[in-house]
Amino acid sequence: MKIGTGRRSAALAAVLVVVLAGCRGVTPADPSSGSDATAPGTTRAPAPPSSPPPSGSTPSSTISSPSGSPSRSSAAVAGTAPAPQPKVALPPAAGSEISGIAAGADPGVLLVADDGAGPQPVTAVRPDGTSLATVTLDGVDASNIEALAGAPCGAGAAERCLYIGDIGEARSTVTVYRAPMPSAPQWRAAAEAWTYRYPAGPDGVRRRNAEALLIAPNGDVLIIDKPATAGGKVLPHRVFRGARGGGELQLAGSFTPPRPTVPLQSLVTGTVVTDAYYGAGTPAMPARVLLLTYDQVLQYTAPGPGADPAEFYRWPVRRLSMPDADQAEGITGLDDGCGYVVASEAGPLAQSSTLATVSCAETKEPP
Repeated sequence: MKIGTGRRSAALAAVLVVVLAGCRGVTPADPSSGSDATAPGTTRAPAPPSSPPPSGSTPSSTISSPSGSPSRSSAAVAGTAPAPQPKVALPPAAGSEISGIAAGADPGVLLVADDGAGPQPVTAVRPDGTSLATVTLDGVDASNIEALAGAPCGAGAAERCLYIGDIGEARSTVTVYRAPMPSAPQWRAAAEAWTYRYPAGPDGVRRRNAEALLIAPNGDVLIIDKPATAGGKVLPHRVFRGARGGGELQLAGSFTPPRPTVPLQSLVTGTVVTDAYYGAGTPAMPARVLLLTYDQVLQYTAPGPGADPAEFYRWPVRRLSMPDADQAEGITGLDDGCGYVVASEAGPLAQSSTLATVSCAETKEPP
């Protein structure tokens, strides 16, 4: 989702506010969380322990995971971490509005999606920004692609598929395309379209905006909406679940992400989810969900095998290193189980989309 050029002045003003606040030792308030660092109905988390984090849990700070209410929120504890690798620019052919990213079939291959319309929305690139190919996806005719996910083609399937979320902009029906994971040398695959309809809310409205897509181990589609604001605050995010193949979406739960330690773009937009990633885990590494907002990366770690990713917001959550990104819109995990790559749109101040990789070593809690 591209932030309009008319908001460039607001974005610049927000950055200036942060700089001035930093000089005064003040952290600006986040519109989505109120003026206090602790969300209503929650308690501030204690300082993280000094012992090293367990394997597979490698962020720089700990965030409490409260229990009880259907709409859940967390209070952040600030922390620092080693700087991620510098961002790299993507070629113009990849598009300036990259909004989705997924790991490809081969090591060192990433698939990125521009959120414009058309039959060829996906480009294969290297983590260093090198373009490999334009991917042809027969059967895809999208209006606003906001998310990509790489996952098994079905429950227990060995083959992996690419899921393309045509879920952006407020609407009552959305489409998720599923295709065999494209790879060299053809870089071509035929996609099938699954159409879903949101349930009506208490006000009777079905139209929702969304930018995050997860695929559960049983093949269910999970969509995290991007809520509107009310009274100067971002409303709770909702998680919707749909069976593979399409149909009616069901409300699975709602939550409020913790505000970032250093709010920049969220001073303008509020703390909103721009993408998410689900990694099913291994016997040695727990499953995790990575949640991306404009100013932070959060990792939710499954409490045990079989934990339902539709309820990830109930899992223990930690803050990871946030790489340099002009307008962070996409995230995917790496095969090592703790690294990740953040994709950014050009935003109002840059000329091209970018990638920034955070390795396992760079996400570990500093001594």
